[in-house]
Formats: sequence, structure tokens, C-alpha cells
Amino acid sequence: MRGISERIGRVLRQQQVKVAYKPQITINSLFPRPKAQKEADRSQSGVVYKISCTNCDFVYYGQTERQLKTGIAEHNKAISLFDHNPKVAYHVHENSHHMDFSNVKVVGQEGNLQERLFLEACLSTKDQNAGKDHIAIAEVYKSLARAKVPRYV
Repeated sequence: MRGISERIGRVLRQQQVKVAYKPQITINSLFPRPKAQKEADRSQSGVVYKISCTNCDFVYYGQTERQLKTGIAEHNKAISLFDHNPKVAYHVHENSHHMDFSNVKVVGQEGNLQERLFLEACLSTKDQNAGKDHIAIAEVYKSLARAKVPRYV
């Protein structure tokens, strides 16, 4: 503290005590270095993702508002509980296949739910190998869905 630190320092030096001053704000505190993170460890939310089957060409496009790892954990849980409602679990159990959960690809990121659902539907419609578990796209938008969909991430 300006003024006080110098006075205390003078008193301590008279008593033969060495004094060192350390600023509260340092260059390191102003410009911290972020730790390098693996892509899989990053918190990804509001994403559209793609999961591929390791045994065939089947792919699944999904979307989640929550963290991506939460959505993947739910797919794994559905598979372990033999739940046939999710398209991924149905494919695994009906065909005795395995999904490649270690290589899930984020194909888009969007905070708005409706835009995320539309992107998921467009990607699913465009990909011939995709499970058709998405919102219905109006006929006027089908040509857009079949066109090249931009990658958002």
C-alpha cells in the first residue's frame, strides 16, 4: 500500500530487518497462460455431433444443449440398459454393432435450440447413412437440407 509500506519498511530497516516489496498486480496476473486442453476435455455445450458405427456405415447425428460428454454418457447408458428408444441403442442391439464413442465429432455449435435442431435435421437428411431420428423438415427447406451445409465449428 502506497505510503504505508514505505513507513513500515523504514521502521523495519532501523531494526536491521531486510524488507522486500511485492506488487499485488504482476504481469503474470494480468496475462495468465491457459493450460493446454485436449479437445475431448473441453466443455462443449450447445453442439450438433456425429457418432459413427465401427461395424458399418451407419452414422447418428444428435444435438445437446448440455455438455457433449453428458450426451455421450446417456447414449452409453441406454445401450447398457437395452433401451431401444434412442436410435443409437436400437442400432447397437438390433445389429450387434458398436458405436465409436471415442471419436465423436462436433459438426456444429449453436446456442439456439431451433437452429440446432434444424442443423441436426439437415445433416441427417443429407447423409444417406444417417439414422432418421430428427425433426421433420418442411418441403420448402428440403433443397436447403440436401445442399452443402456449412460447418459451424
